[in-house]
Amino acid sequence: MANIYWNKEKAPKEEVFAELMKRMPSITDNAFTVRFDEGLVMCVSERDQDSEETPFKENHLDIIPARFMGWRTLKLMVPKGYIEVFYHSD
Repeated sequence: MANIYWNKEKAPKEEVFAELMKRMPSITDNAFTVRFDEGLVMCVSERDQDSEETPFKENHLDIIPARFMGWRTLKLMVPKGYIEVFYHSD
């Protein structure tokens, strides 16, 4: 049954990327990026290595829900500096 929920028509990646990049500053004050992988979209934000706290604000699910424009969204926290090294633009 879970597959039925996620198996919906998806908006083009370019549209989803542009809209998420507009919304990400509303949910995090840290460096961020958006990446696609295996049918889902990842909203990646950096956090301080010594911190146990999430970089995402409390209202993040209201701004970017679990299903966004037909895509399953995951919010991923990575240590500071990872985006520049591992998620840089190709």
